[in-house]
Amino acid sequence: MSNSKFPTIRYFSLLLFLLPFLLFNLHASARGTGTLPLYLPLIQKAFIPPTQDHLLITEIMASPLTGQVEWVELYNRTLAPIDLSGYKIGDEEEIGGPEAMRQFPPGAIIQPEQVIILALDATLFQATYGFLPDYEIVNTGSPVPDLFDYFPWASGPFSLAGTGDELLLLDFFDDPVDSVAWGDSDWAAFTPPAVNPDQGFTLERYPAYQDTHTAADWREASPDPGKVNLAPPLPTPTLTPTPGYTPTPFGGGLLLSEVLYDPTGDEPNAEWVEIYNATNQALDLSYFKIGDEEASGESEGMYRFPGGTLPPGGIIVIANRASDFQLAYGLSPDYELTDTDPDVPDMVKYTAWSGGSMSLTNTGDELLLLDHYDTIVDAVSWGSSTFAFDPSVPLVSQGTSLERRPPFADTNTAADWQPQPVPNPGTIDLSTPTPTPTATFTPTPFGSGLYLSEVLFNPTGTEPNAEWIELYNATGTTLDLTNFKVGDEETPGGGEGMYRFPVGTTAGPGVVLVIANRAADCPCQPDFELTDTDSNVPDMIKYTTWASGSTNLANTGDEVLLVDYNDVVIDTLSWGTSTYAFDPAAPAVDDGHSLERVPADVDTDSANDWQDQPLPAPGTVNLTPPTATPTPTFTPTPTDTPTPTLTPTPFTGLLLISEVLYDPTGTEPDAEWIEIYNASGQTIDLSTFKIGDEETQGSTEGMYRFPAGATMIDGEVVIISNQATAFFATYGFNPDYELTPTDPTVPDMVEYTPWATGTIQLVNTGDEILLLDGGNYLVDAVSWGTSTWAFTPPVPGVSAGHSIERVPADVDTDTNVDWVDQAVPDPGNVDLGG
Repeated sequence: MSNSKFPTIRYFSLLLFLLPFLLFNLHASARGTGTLPLYLPLIQKAFIPPTQDHLLITEIMASPLTGQVEWVELYNRTLAPIDLSGYKIGDEEEIGGPEAMRQFPPGAIIQPEQVIILALDATLFQATYGFLPDYEIVNTGSPVPDLFDYFPWASGPFSLAGTGDELLLLDFFDDPVDSVAWGDSDWAAFTPPAVNPDQGFTLERYPAYQDTHTAADWREASPDPGKVNLAPPLPTPTLTPTPGYTPTPFGGGLLLSEVLYDPTGDEPNAEWVEIYNATNQALDLSYFKIGDEEASGESEGMYRFPGGTLPPGGIIVIANRASDFQLAYGLSPDYELTDTDPDVPDMVKYTAWSGGSMSLTNTGDELLLLDHYDTIVDAVSWGSSTFAFDPSVPLVSQGTSLERRPPFADTNTAADWQPQPVPNPGTIDLSTPTPTPTATFTPTPFGSGLYLSEVLFNPTGTEPNAEWIELYNATGTTLDLTNFKVGDEETPGGGEGMYRFPVGTTAGPGVVLVIANRAADCPCQPDFELTDTDSNVPDMIKYTTWASGSTNLANTGDEVLLVDYNDVVIDTLSWGTSTYAFDPAAPAVDDGHSLERVPADVDTDSANDWQDQPLPAPGTVNLTPPTATPTPTFTPTPTDTPTPTLTPTPFTGLLLISEVLYDPTGTEPDAEWIEIYNASGQTIDLSTFKIGDEETQGSTEGMYRFPAGATMIDGEVVIISNQATAFFATYGFNPDYELTPTDPTVPDMVEYTPWATGTIQLVNTGDEILLLDGGNYLVDAVSWGTSTWAFTPPVPGVSAGHSIERVPADVDTDTNVDWVDQAVPDPGNVDLGG
């Protein structure tokens, strides 16, 4: 690697290293062989991923169709030109190996934001795509500049393996700039490799500026050389938000915290915005944007960050002009929109969204914060603008700012904001009204009905790693859990643990949430964890205002508290030797048993609410009083165990399975998919709904629940695919959810192990699909072929590549006549005509 501390020694050594190659070139010229390339120094041998902003490989055609050609696309995501004269590119990952490494010719330059193409054969490339590439990898006599062999590294032919290979981009000193491996490559520097595209498809970096040096940066795509995707699509079909936008809570907790839109100084020069990281992890700002343009393609402003990381609890200020900000506050902002100070990084206009400049209107405007998918993660509107809130935040007088108070609270209403007559950029006020609980607890029933429902304090696994706590929303409304807490410290200032939920956490009616100490040790996929072991599970955040320790439940006696946003205890449980919540306390239980509230929606504030559960079932609640006797039929009753026979009852809500492809022409089960349709006339919270092919609880087929926060508006169609990449390869767009993670932009369904332990793999000769609600009651079902589970007779089997479709999509007679053979599957569209 380069060593900037000793430039004299470095370049003297470099000169000695270059000398043989200089002599070689001079000798070759003297023999009349013409001008040969000057080979540049081979300094770096070990692959170390770069850490700074750099040139990126963005698209690779490794397996072209017959008569077409291999090519590579590069993108300069930096803000400066890059001299490529000493850069190399090739598929040989080891010095001296048999594959290829090519070098750019002298004078090669790539400008900021420029995209260039390197093709194996320029003529074939032009014949396929209608234009010439920027460089040719192998000289075929075309007028396009050629790359040439870089023998100090490798001397083989350039040929990318369609089944799996590597591509490396090296700089002047042979330091790695970028790399990728795909398919069956076993290169240790890029494990696991990226997906292997089918013939005729490319491997594309998505979005083009993202570089985590993992397979998650890459996807299979249709060839599009010369164009990079800087703005991946929103989950909705349009990038233009509808008027009256209701912000979706962003689990990451990156929040707008203060805005000065009407300064006493010049406008917009003296305007500024403050952002707060309310999470417990560092956030890479490279992919976030901020601006006052609410509709993509319009004329106000949107800017992206040039880079930078915001630590947990970090605050940044973006000023319109740093010079005006410095005059007002005597310090520099972190970023500026208009360049007035070379020491302050400039925000970059994000023209993929809008082409104008940001100038906040005093009488009414809005401010948006977008993530790397251009999804709105936070917003505020004031005065005459109701884009974010209706009613909007009231106007403030000149020189007064709008401040989020407290900065981690996000109810997506104007109530989060208050006027701040003394703006204080770069500083936040974390204080909230904090009533001090007494040392002993006299429970007061909490009107919202959010309850502790099950606690495993004595697991058979490692303690406290395998401990978990379950909550149940027994209300009929969605609850905002922002700044709610759970822990085992009963006294503020004590040494046990108290944790708050991340900003934006909600729980729909009937939702069950599981908080594991460690997700890796939990028998199910929890909703949250206390100690970070799984990047896919959100972390609870230590609430040090209450307690400074960690939650470690004592087997012989302890307590668990549920605390609201005002630090008022709203539910609690104590067992064994602890009488904090009840006297007498709930009994301690044996190793591997849990304490369960039965029924889960009853709270008498006594130990009578709780019973010993020898078979813990995190994620499932028991709403049946202990004396109730369930009926033996499948007609929904208060029991979690359905019988294997079905007496269908039409579901009044009309959330229906509308189309199923169980026998695809592609790989099975990868290319299978299920479509559901909301004909209910209302928005449905899907968080507790499940779908699968296991008809009997406790068996080995599959059952999956929708992820937390999933909703479905009236008339919406949702597609659940087995693998998103297989679905995209067939239909050219992504499904709404996938069972097996293949695309980080598509939300994953969650295995629902309290019902079934296997995976969904639809049997072509005969199988069934069930749709269950939050109480595990059957909502809809279909069976085909040899399976008469849902209907007798079942839906007839169809040929490979055909689907079965409900026609009309909003009619449910619970018979096979609802279904037709669909020779041309059409996921995402329903037939209401009959």
